[in-house]
Amino acid sequence: MAKVLISVFSNVTFTKEKYHDSFVQNFINVLERMGNDVMSIFGNDYTDHPFKFKTINYILKQELLEKVNKFNPDIIITFNNYFPCEEIITKTDCPIILYTADGCDFFAFQDLIKKYNDRYIYLNLNESIYSNLREYYKFIKDSQFCDFGYATDFRRQNIDQDINISFLGSIPNVCFGNLHDYFMSVKSLPYKDAFFDALERFKKNTYGKFDMVLDNFQTNIPIETLAIWLITTKDRFMTLSNLTDLGLDIYGWKPSFVYAGMQNYELFKLYNPDICVTQEQSEFLYNRSKVSLNLPNARAQVGFSWRVPDILASQSVLLCNKRKDLDRLLKGYTKIPQYESPLEARDIAQKLLKDDVWRKDISIACNQMIEDKCRFEDKIRNIQVHTGICLESDKKGSHIFLTNKFKVNSDTNINKKKKKRKRDKILHEATKMLPYFIAKKLL
Repeated sequence: MAKVLISVFSNVTFTKEKYHDSFVQNFINVLERMGNDVMSIFGNDYTDHPFKFKTINYILKQELLEKVNKFNPDIIITFNNYFPCEEIITKTDCPIILYTADGCDFFAFQDLIKKYNDRYIYLNLNESIYSNLREYYKFIKDSQFCDFGYATDFRRQNIDQDINISFLGSIPNVCFGNLHDYFMSVKSLPYKDAFFDALERFKKNTYGKFDMVLDNFQTNIPIETLAIWLITTKDRFMTLSNLTDLGLDIYGWKPSFVYAGMQNYELFKLYNPDICVTQEQSEFLYNRSKVSLNLPNARAQVGFSWRVPDILASQSVLLCNKRKDLDRLLKGYTKIPQYESPLEARDIAQKLLKDDVWRKDISIACNQMIEDKCRFEDKIRNIQVHTGICLESDKKGSHIFLTNKFKVNSDTNINKKKKKRKRDKILHEATKMLPYFIAKKLL
């Protein structure tokens, strides 16, 4: 058994309760089940942003470091190289396993990756991620890549399927400092054609660099990330809009679909506000769905998100845009029809919904593929072989969920600012009734 430290910033930012993403929680569950002691850092409680941030305060930082030091990890697993503070890298000496959850432009502490490269093991998830790591960090040796691929801990449930088509996720149409803000801020559009030429070039290699500089554009988010969101928003919006009359249920981040509803109110009409973020909630949703939708992501040109194996492990049938990795995984098991346009997605969905036997045959074959190729246990054993650290034992494992229950988050700060503005407004109105020389002193 080993002591495993997991450092991650959760995408689940919209619930009162604190949750890791279900994939991360699955990873933790299996590590614990295999007899390891796991400490996971809920990064949202320590920093305000996953890759452009500062630690909330000195005392909190010291408390965190004391807990990590006492835990004394044998191995660290980080998603997008996220850490609340650089000392978790600099004050430890164990191997660091890096899981690329998005792309290298999302990585925090990029300068420390090169400095401490000899400690890093890079998980090889798919061809696109491998190429992205190679392009950004040419100093990585072949021996530092560890095969991992796709994994899930979801299971099939033979329950009534009362949902025709489900989608769990979001549209990246809500962010601060996005590309729309840039074009709204300029008085003329002399660079519009040049921008869209650059965007078309970027679409051919979304793990590369966006080769145009936007003058005087202030944002904390890399231009490559903003471009990914722009492309993905269009593709997801168009696909969902073509399925609205086929019994579509939408779950996920509310603001995405409120904003999308301004262009197509059907999307917000079909949005279900029930929270669906845990493994139990997501697993139940997929199993009660006849068809489960995976929408395009501009970054995933070969591979796909961790939601795809989750769906393939359930009794639902995946409806996914065409991906080479999916064909490779399912070769010899079954063939899933994949779409290349929103209209084709609609056509395939209609055919699947009409044929219960076809859907059942596909789902059972996919379940078998998951058992053979996509279980976490085998992936963790690969890490064990690569690092030489034992990650499996007969002992009972444990999990410490490291959070800061007293965190003053950004919502609290926003409320304080609102209250101050309200007080200032009241004071300003009140001074209108006072003599000028008194009002001047108050303001």
